[in-house]
Amino acid sequence: MKPTTALLALGTLFSTCAADFWIYEAGGFGDQVPITYFSFYHDVVKCSDLGSGKGQNYLPYENVSKRKGISCDGNGCEGGNPNQVTRFEMNVDWGHYTIYKDRGWKMYDTSDRVVGQCRPDRSKSWLCPGKGLMDGASMFWCQTSVDKF
Repeated sequence: MKPTTALLALGTLFSTCAADFWIYEAGGFGDQVPITYFSFYHDVVKCSDLGSGKGQNYLPYENVSKRKGISCDGNGCEGGNPNQVTRFEMNVDWGHYTIYKDRGWKMYDTSDRVVGQCRPDRSKSWLCPGKGLMDGASMFWCQTSVDKF
C-alpha cells in the first residue's frame, strides 16, 4: 500500500470514529421528585464531565415527533436491561433518529436511511454525589456518521 493511500485510509478511520457516542440513562432531582434523563457523550463519563457542556441531556416523553426528547419502548427503558428496549427514538438538537431492536440495533433517520449501528451496553456507569445528574448508566454505544453535538 502506498503511504498516501495508507494515510488517507487512516484519516477516514479517525473521522468516522469521531462521531461515535454513548447513550446513558441518568438520574437527577427535580423540584420534588427524581427525574430520569437520557444523556449523550462522545466518551465514557467522568464526574468532571457533568455540567461541563461535553454532553447533552433530554427528558423522556411518550411522543417526540414534534418535540425534543426521548421516547423509549420495551422493558429496558428507565432502569431496565437495554437488551429489552424495542425502540429508542431520539429527537435531539442534532437530529431525529430511531434505534430498533428488530432491525439489528441499526440507527435510522426520519427518511428511514441507516445512519449508524448501535449495541446495548450497560457496562459504563457513574456515581457523582453533589452533581445535578448524580448517577447514570450506559444504555447504548453507537457508531455513526452523525456528529453534530
